[in-house]
Order: sequence, then C-alpha cells, then structure tokens
Amino acid sequence: MQVLLVGGNYDQDGGKASGLVNKMFCCLQEITKENNMLVNMHNGGTVADLERILEETKFADVVFWMPNVPNDVPKIRNVKEVNPYTMLITSKRNDGGKYTFQEIINRSLGLKANMTIEFRKTEFGIFNMMAFDPLGTCWYDGVDLPSCMKKVMERIVFLKSITRQKTISTDEDKNLLMKWYFDQYKQEEYSSSSRPEIPEKDSFIQLVKQYAEIFHKIMVPEQGVNRFLGNASLRPKEKTNFRCTKGFPSFKAGKYIFVSERNVNKEFLNIDNFVPTYLEDGKVYYCGEKKPSVDTPIQLRLYDQLPNINYMIHSHCYLENAAFTKTPIPCGAIEEVEEILSLIDRVYESREKNQYRLNLIGHGSIIMGSDVVDLEDARYVARKMPEMVRSELAMKKEEIIENSCRLINEYESNWEKKQEELQSTSLNEEMCELKASLEKDDTLKEVDPTDLKCLGHSPEHGYFAWMFKYKHTYVVLYDESNGHYSFGGQVNDITNIFLPDIIDRLELIY
Repeated sequence: MQVLLVGGNYDQDGGKASGLVNKMFCCLQEITKENNMLVNMHNGGTVADLERILEETKFADVVFWMPNVPNDVPKIRNVKEVNPYTMLITSKRNDGGKYTFQEIINRSLGLKANMTIEFRKTEFGIFNMMAFDPLGTCWYDGVDLPSCMKKVMERIVFLKSITRQKTISTDEDKNLLMKWYFDQYKQEEYSSSSRPEIPEKDSFIQLVKQYAEIFHKIMVPEQGVNRFLGNASLRPKEKTNFRCTKGFPSFKAGKYIFVSERNVNKEFLNIDNFVPTYLEDGKVYYCGEKKPSVDTPIQLRLYDQLPNINYMIHSHCYLENAAFTKTPIPCGAIEEVEEILSLIDRVYESREKNQYRLNLIGHGSIIMGSDVVDLEDARYVARKMPEMVRSELAMKKEEIIENSCRLINEYESNWEKKQEELQSTSLNEEMCELKASLEKDDTLKEVDPTDLKCLGHSPEHGYFAWMFKYKHTYVVLYDESNGHYSFGGQVNDITNIFLPDIIDRLELIY
C-alpha cells in the first residue's frame, strides 16, 4: 500500500516545511513499517511543485492532502479527480471554532474526502485533533498525535477492505424501461399489459413526504450540501410528484427493484427518476442510461433475504429505542447487509416478519415493512454531530445491559411461576413429611435424594441456614455440622432463591 503525505506551506517563493507534518510522517512510518506499507512525504515548496505532486496521487492508495496555499493562489486539491479510487484524508485548521462542524462536513463532502482531521489550537498552545468521516462519525478527539494517526489509519485500512459492487448497464430490459417511463404519463400508445403493476397505495408517497420534512428539520444541512442523506424503497406506484429533501424511494416489482437515480436533485423527485435494477447471479444490473443509487446492492440483497418486506426507508438520523448494529459501515458497502441481517437475527429472531426498525451505528437508520402501515409513526432523533464512535468497551457494556435485562425478565418469570406453585401446593403435608424424616434420621439418609435439592446458602435465616426444596416445598434446614441437620421451617418468600443465581450469571457476563 502506497501512502502519500502532502503538507506544509506552498507559495511562489519556495514555501516552508511544517513541523507538525514532519511529526505526522514519523507517526505514519511507525504505524506502517510492519504492515507492508510505504510512506512518502512532501513538506512545503512552490505552487508549481504542488501541481506536480498532485499527479503523484495517481499512484497512491492513501493520500493525506494538507497543503497550505495562500488565498490569492488557486486552490489545488482535486485529488479525487486525479485518482477517484484513492483514500483521501484532508485537514482543516479551525482555531477558535471559526467554522461550524457542518461547514467542515460540507467541505469534506465537496472534496469527496474519506476522512478529515480538524486541527484546533487549545488555550495551552497545543493542537486538539478531531478525525471524522463525511457522515459526521468521529474516530478520534484529543491531543495525542500518534493516537490520532493510528485511529485514522485503522479506519482507512478498514475502508480499503470493504466490498463495493459496481452496477452493470444492460439493454436486456430496455423495452421494460420504456414501458415503465411512458406509462407514468398515461400515453396509451405505449401502454403494455406486461409492465410492472403498481399497487394503489398513494399513502406511501405521502408518508415519504412527511418523513422528508422530519429529516429536513432534524439534520438541517449547511447551505450547499446537496448530497443525499437517505433513501426509501417501495413497490411501484402511480405517477406522483412529491418533495423529498432527505429521502428518495425505490420499489419492487417481481425481480425488479426501482431505485432513485444517482445524484438526482432530491428536492423535487418524480416517479420518472427511478431506475429499474435487479440482482442476478450476485451481480447488480440496471436498465437505461441513468445509474441507480450507491445503496442499490445493499437494498437488493435485503429484499432477497427478507421475503415479506416491500418497503424501506433509510435515513441518516436515528430511531428512538431501536437496536444498533455493531460496526460503522459506510454507504454502499456490501458488509452492511450482514450487519443488518445479524441484528435482525439477534433482535427479531426471524427474517420473515412484516416489520423491522434498526439503527445503523455511525450511519443512520432503516425501517422496513410489508405494508405502508408498518412504516408509520417512526420516531426519529438527530445524530449527535460529531458522533463519537463507540469503543469496544462501550459495545460490551451494551451487551451486558441487554443480557442483564434478559436475565431479569427470566427471573421475574420464574419468580411468578414459583410463587403460583408455592400457593397451589399442599405444603403442610410435605413439610410434615420432611420433618418426620429428620426426626428419624437427621443425616437425611432416609430421604429420597431425588425429592430433596439444596438450593444454596440462606444467610437471611442465619449463618448456618441452607435453602432446600423438598418435592414442591421450600424449607430452611440448619447445618449442625458433621452431616447432621435440624428443621428450620417453611419458606414463604422465594425471592432469594433466584437472585443469587442471576448475580452469579451476571458476574460471568462481566
């Protein structure tokens, strides 16, 4: 892997090297020396030098592009135009909070940066560094440069490892595309009985409009941020014009999923902005000249695995009280399919339900339903911007809480069951039976071992007290030592029978 670090001052007079960039280079050398990576650096020079360096990015897998150029000189930062496939890390100096976080996000989106580092000088004269991605997920926020560079490179290596799938243009279903398009405008000369049927469910379009307004209020992008922040999917609808500022629909008809075209102006989205797509032998095809959304490979696979789902709405804000996936996955990465399905398996325990509502950690959320009503009344909340990515410890704690809730529910269920059992049993008869056996032989040898079970220590009844279950009766016996026991009495409250067990199990989870 080739890593290129470009920083320092570039002007007409030869520029100046940056001490911070030198330190970053040293950090990168330490990080990459054992990982089959080669790091090169350019630190300061002339504007002409910078133009030549830009050409070098063609051969780099990872580019840190952080040159400082005077305001009277045209900015040279179109790295993604030179090498669309490189992983680009940019930077922004933001002393005193001159720029809002949304403004910096907007700049990152414009440069198509994979990550950005904000440098902000603190009151102590040192830099605070915040590394984040275009979705506002923060991967480091602190003053330790080696730690920052390590987190950045870890995320970059992960991003290099994820799978993105190209969509393939096909003329196979061109007639279908033409029939679909012209049918929207009710031009009978082009009508066909073989076109995809569109259910009469205008309520979905209305729902998308409602959610679009909610998303707009929640996310409130800076002026000029036009990149789409979510999507929706549905079965074919009648021609409908609607305003959708933060979402766009895709819909299903047989093997076809109709997906909004890529980079379409989402402010006014019409039914003719959809592109027929389908999944065949693991490949994603689309019909016509318009490319579909980058989320198409994910949605096609979700439809394939969730047979009862006909509608999807994806946004870049969170749902209230919905479970989270574990790993932040960027838009369009195939790995997100397994993240979503794993969460469904864990939380819903079935892929054949009619409704799912899930949060995608560091990304947003998705709601899915068999019918429009399954998508209604979703409560959305804004993602904190920047959003600190959860640590492994935080995720472990969430697991602990989830397991704790499960065990407590199990305890409550067992407690109610045992209390009912306690009340419905002829306790006196069994208690007298055990007491008589103890009077004959206080070593309990006369008692059938299958009828008597020691449940554990019962300190609330005394240091030498033990809880036993005799058939259906709960009793306390005192250990008189040397294998001898005395009768302590009947137990009327069995709460303590289950609490020690749950505590032990929780300790194991921790």
